[in-house]
Amino acid sequence: MQNARVLVFVDGANIMAQAQDFSRRPNFRTLIDSCVGHNFLVDAYVYLPLPHTNGEGVLRFHDHLRSMGLQVVAKRAKMLPDGTTKCDMDMELGMDAMELCQDIKPDMMVLASGDGDFAPLIQRIRRRGIVTAVASCHGSLANELRLVSQNFVDLTKWRESQKENQ
Repeated sequence: MQNARVLVFVDGANIMAQAQDFSRRPNFRTLIDSCVGHNFLVDAYVYLPLPHTNGEGVLRFHDHLRSMGLQVVAKRAKMLPDGTTKCDMDMELGMDAMELCQDIKPDMMVLASGDGDFAPLIQRIRRRGIVTAVASCHGSLANELRLVSQNFVDLTKWRESQKENQ
């Protein structure tokens, strides 16, 4: 599909995990460009955790993403009894995607994630007549997500370009 109006939703934690061997944070602007291709970007939302303690570097990174025109949705991580932290933003991403797809009515929605928990979201977006795509590296894409999406954006080249720019 070319010249489509595209909404992009990025599961930041999942994409960061796919790029975990980088010495610095991945370039989300080039990620969005890979997701959109030759289409028209309506808007892009990146869902990222905030550390349990104030992480000024993380806040600067979020501001940097905003300065590139990306919408950043952040949530503070919770400290668990065993000392680890957890920050699950799947519900926020899913609710925002449903609401924004209904309000904006894009031609296509791209989800940058390999998390199979998003399969029901993709199914519901498709029922609204919106073309869906999932962007992920092959080895990180859950089978159930691949099966329900109409299109796949392979992020392997994007991931390799991130390594080269380290």
